[in-house]
Amino acid sequence: MNNIRSTIKHEIIDKDIAELSKRLNEEYSDKGYHSSISAHETIGVIDEEFNELKAAIHDNNENQIIKELFDIVVAAMWGINSLERDRK
Repeated sequence: MNNIRSTIKHEIIDKDIAELSKRLNEEYSDKGYHSSISAHETIGVIDEEFNELKAAIHDNNENQIIKELFDIVVAAMWGINSLERDRK
């Protein structure tokens, strides 16, 4: 990684949104469509993923960093879906 900011192309954003959708569907297919019990459970999952992200950054493993960032977003979406489960 370099220290210079560059423009993120829309193609990359579109690709990553598609990847996120795929990972969300895989996660729900693998673990079921169950909501979290509380926001505390959600933050516990996100915290675990964040610790794994820190380890990947420490190891300077870019592929693992990307995986862990996706895992955090998936966990956050699960939390959002869980909180919205009873909203209409």
